[in-house]
Amino acid sequence: MATTLSAIGLATATALVTVAATAPAEAAIIGFDPLGGLNLAPYTGHVEDGFTISTLNGAWQQGQIFGDPTPSILGGPIGVPEPGVLSIIFNGNRNFFFRSVELSSNNTAGSQYRFQGFFKGSSAFDSIGSIGIKNQFQRFDNAASGIAIDELRISVTPGLNVSSFNVDNIDVAPIPTPALLPGLIGMGVAALRKRQEQDDNARNNGSY
Repeated sequence: MATTLSAIGLATATALVTVAATAPAEAAIIGFDPLGGLNLAPYTGHVEDGFTISTLNGAWQQGQIFGDPTPSILGGPIGVPEPGVLSIIFNGNRNFFFRSVELSSNNTAGSQYRFQGFFKGSSAFDSIGSIGIKNQFQRFDNAASGIAIDELRISVTPGLNVSSFNVDNIDVAPIPTPALLPGLIGMGVAALRKRQEQDDNARNNGSY
Protein backbone atom coordinates (compact mmCIF):
# COMPACT_ATOMS: atom_id res chain seq x y z
CA MET A 1 0.00 0.00 0.00
CA ALA A 2 1.43 3.39 -1.01
CA THR A 3 2.16 5.94 1.71
CA THR A 4 0.14 9.13 1.26
CA LEU A 5 1.84 12.50 0.84
CA SER A 6 0.04 13.88 3.89
CA ALA A 7 1.50 11.11 6.03
CA ILE A 8 4.94 11.67 4.53
CA GLY A 9 4.61 15.42 5.11
CA LEU A 10 3.65 14.92 8.73
CA ALA A 11 6.55 12.56 9.31
CA THR A 12 8.93 14.93 7.59
CA ALA A 13 7.72 17.89 9.63
CA THR A 14 8.20 15.95 12.82
CA ALA A 15 11.68 14.87 11.79
CA LEU A 16 12.71 18.37 10.80
CA VAL A 17 11.47 19.85 14.07
CA THR A 18 13.44 17.22 15.95
CA VAL A 19 16.59 17.84 13.93
CA ALA A 20 16.32 21.63 14.32
CA ALA A 21 15.81 21.30 18.07
CA THR A 22 18.77 18.98 18.56
CA ALA A 23 21.21 20.24 15.91
CA PRO A 24 24.41 21.70 17.37
CA ALA A 25 24.61 25.48 17.30
CA GLU A 26 27.35 27.00 15.15
CA ALA A 27 30.02 28.69 17.25
CA ALA A 28 31.13 32.29 16.88
CA ILE A 29 34.38 33.59 18.34
CA ILE A 30 34.31 37.19 19.50
CA GLY A 31 37.95 38.08 18.92
CA PHE A 32 37.57 41.90 18.81
CA ASP A 33 38.84 41.90 15.22
CA PRO A 34 36.72 44.92 14.16
CA LEU A 35 38.58 47.20 16.60
CA GLY A 36 40.83 49.60 14.75
CA GLY A 37 41.91 52.17 17.31
CA LEU A 38 45.28 52.81 18.87
CA ASN A 39 46.64 50.68 21.67
CA LEU A 40 45.06 51.73 24.99
CA ALA A 41 42.34 53.72 23.22
CA PRO A 42 39.10 53.69 25.23
CA TYR A 43 36.82 50.74 24.53
CA THR A 44 33.07 51.22 25.01
CA GLY A 45 31.73 48.21 23.12
CA HIS A 46 31.12 46.98 19.58
CA VAL A 47 29.11 44.54 17.45
CA GLU A 48 30.68 41.35 16.06
CA ASP A 49 29.03 38.38 14.33
CA GLY A 50 25.61 39.57 15.47
CA PHE A 51 26.66 39.90 19.12
CA THR A 52 26.60 43.24 20.93
CA ILE A 53 29.31 43.65 23.55
CA SER A 54 28.75 46.47 26.05
CA THR A 55 30.80 47.72 28.99
CA LEU A 56 28.81 47.92 32.23
CA ASN A 57 31.65 48.77 34.60
CA GLY A 58 35.38 49.46 34.56
CA ALA A 59 37.92 51.35 32.47
CA TRP A 60 38.17 49.21 29.35
CA GLN A 61 40.78 49.88 26.66
CA GLN A 62 41.84 48.40 23.35
CA GLY A 63 44.75 45.97 23.49
CA GLN A 64 46.40 46.31 20.11
CA ILE A 65 49.77 44.79 21.09
CA PHE A 66 48.61 41.85 23.22
CA GLY A 67 46.03 39.22 22.32
CA ASP A 68 45.60 35.63 21.17
CA PRO A 69 46.05 36.91 18.52
CA THR A 70 45.79 40.69 18.73
CA PRO A 71 43.66 42.60 19.31
CA SER A 72 42.03 42.02 22.69
CA ILE A 73 40.54 44.35 25.25
CA LEU A 74 42.08 45.16 28.61
CA GLY A 75 40.89 46.40 31.96
CA GLY A 76 42.80 49.45 33.11
CA PRO A 77 44.02 51.98 33.84
CA ILE A 78 47.38 50.24 33.65
CA GLY A 79 48.91 50.09 37.11
CA VAL A 80 45.65 50.72 38.94
CA PRO A 81 43.03 48.62 37.13
CA GLU A 82 39.38 48.80 38.13
CA PRO A 83 36.99 45.83 38.28
CA GLY A 84 35.34 45.44 34.88
CA VAL A 85 32.06 43.96 33.66
CA LEU A 86 31.09 43.13 30.07
CA SER A 87 27.59 42.33 28.81
CA ILE A 88 27.04 40.21 25.68
CA ILE A 89 23.70 39.76 23.92
CA PHE A 90 22.82 38.32 20.51
CA ASN A 91 20.60 40.05 17.94
CA GLY A 92 18.07 41.59 20.29
CA ASN A 93 18.12 39.02 23.09
CA ARG A 94 17.97 35.87 20.98
CA ASN A 95 19.23 32.74 22.73
CA PHE A 96 22.78 31.42 22.64
CA PHE A 97 25.28 29.22 24.50
CA PHE A 98 28.47 30.43 26.20
CA ARG A 99 31.32 27.97 25.82
CA SER A 100 34.59 29.58 26.90
CA VAL A 101 36.71 32.74 27.08
CA GLU A 102 40.41 33.56 27.31
CA LEU A 103 41.62 35.80 30.14
CA SER A 104 44.98 37.11 31.29
CA SER A 105 46.14 38.61 34.59
CA ASN A 106 49.17 40.81 34.03
CA ASN A 107 52.21 41.38 36.23
CA THR A 108 50.92 38.81 38.70
CA ALA A 109 48.29 36.07 38.82
CA GLY A 110 45.24 36.00 41.05
CA SER A 111 42.62 38.11 39.30
CA GLN A 112 39.11 36.77 39.89
CA TYR A 113 36.55 36.15 37.17
CA ARG A 114 32.80 35.62 37.25
CA PHE A 115 30.53 34.23 34.50
CA GLN A 116 26.83 35.04 34.80
CA GLY A 117 24.23 33.77 32.35
CA PHE A 118 20.69 35.15 32.29
CA PHE A 119 17.52 33.92 30.63
CA LYS A 120 14.49 36.21 30.51
CA GLY A 121 15.84 38.20 33.45
CA SER A 122 16.50 35.21 35.72
CA SER A 123 19.86 33.66 36.59
CA ALA A 124 20.70 30.63 34.44
CA PHE A 125 24.23 30.04 35.80
CA ASP A 126 26.77 31.84 37.97
CA SER A 127 30.36 30.68 38.33
CA ILE A 128 33.55 32.20 39.73
CA GLY A 129 37.23 31.35 39.58
CA SER A 130 40.77 32.66 39.56
CA ILE A 131 43.32 33.29 36.83
CA GLY A 132 46.22 31.11 37.92
CA ILE A 133 49.02 32.28 35.62
CA LYS A 134 50.40 35.70 34.73
CA ASN A 135 51.14 37.53 31.52
CA GLN A 136 49.58 34.97 29.19
CA PHE A 137 46.11 33.99 28.10
CA GLN A 138 44.36 31.11 29.81
CA ARG A 139 41.17 29.57 28.44
CA PHE A 140 38.30 29.04 30.86
CA ASP A 141 35.51 26.68 29.82
CA ASN A 142 31.96 27.24 30.97
CA ALA A 143 30.73 24.23 32.95
CA ALA A 144 27.17 25.24 32.02
CA SER A 145 27.84 25.51 28.28
CA GLY A 146 24.67 23.55 27.45
CA ILE A 147 22.35 26.05 29.15
CA ALA A 148 20.64 28.53 26.82
CA ILE A 149 20.88 32.21 27.79
CA ASP A 150 19.96 35.58 26.32
CA GLU A 151 22.60 37.65 28.17
CA LEU A 152 26.12 36.86 29.33
CA ARG A 153 28.11 38.92 31.79
CA ILE A 154 31.85 38.48 32.22
CA SER A 155 33.36 40.19 35.26
CA VAL A 156 37.03 40.46 36.22
CA THR A 157 38.33 41.79 39.54
CA PRO A 158 42.08 42.46 39.55
CA GLY A 159 44.19 40.81 42.24
CA LEU A 160 46.86 42.42 44.40
CA ASN A 161 49.66 43.99 42.33
CA VAL A 162 47.92 43.15 39.05
CA SER A 163 48.74 45.85 36.48
CA SER A 164 45.88 45.09 34.06
CA PHE A 165 43.83 42.17 32.71
CA ASN A 166 42.81 41.16 29.20
CA VAL A 167 39.81 39.45 27.60
CA ASP A 168 39.87 37.70 24.23
CA ASN A 169 38.14 34.95 22.20
CA ILE A 170 34.69 34.77 23.75
CA ASP A 171 33.30 31.50 22.38
CA VAL A 172 29.53 31.70 21.94
CA ALA A 173 27.04 29.71 19.87
CA PRO A 174 23.74 31.15 18.57
CA ILE A 175 20.77 28.81 18.86
CA PRO A 176 18.84 28.40 15.56
CA THR A 177 15.55 30.27 15.74
CA PRO A 178 12.26 28.34 15.44
CA ALA A 179 11.24 30.87 12.78
CA LEU A 180 13.34 28.85 10.33
CA LEU A 181 11.23 25.72 10.80
CA PRO A 182 8.31 26.54 8.46
CA GLY A 183 10.70 27.11 5.58
CA LEU A 184 12.61 23.91 6.30
CA ILE A 185 9.39 21.91 6.53
CA GLY A 186 8.08 23.41 3.27
CA MET A 187 11.28 22.48 1.46
CA GLY A 188 11.09 18.95 2.78
CA VAL A 189 7.45 18.48 1.76
CA ALA A 190 8.15 19.89 -1.73
CA ALA A 191 11.02 17.44 -2.20
CA LEU A 192 8.85 14.54 -1.07
CA ARG A 193 6.03 15.60 -3.41
CA LYS A 194 8.46 15.56 -6.32
CA ARG A 195 9.72 12.12 -5.28
CA GLN A 196 6.17 10.77 -5.05
CA GLU A 197 5.39 12.10 -8.54
CA GLN A 198 8.49 10.33 -9.87
CA ASP A 199 7.41 7.11 -8.16
CA ASP A 200 3.88 7.42 -9.62
CA ASN A 201 5.29 7.92 -13.13
CA ALA A 202 7.57 4.94 -12.75
CA ARG A 203 4.65 2.83 -11.49
CA ASN A 204 2.48 3.88 -14.46
CA ASN A 205 5.26 3.01 -16.88
CA GLY A 206 5.56 -0.45 -15.38
CA SER A 207 9.12 0.10 -14.18
CA TYR A 208 8.35 0.15 -10.51
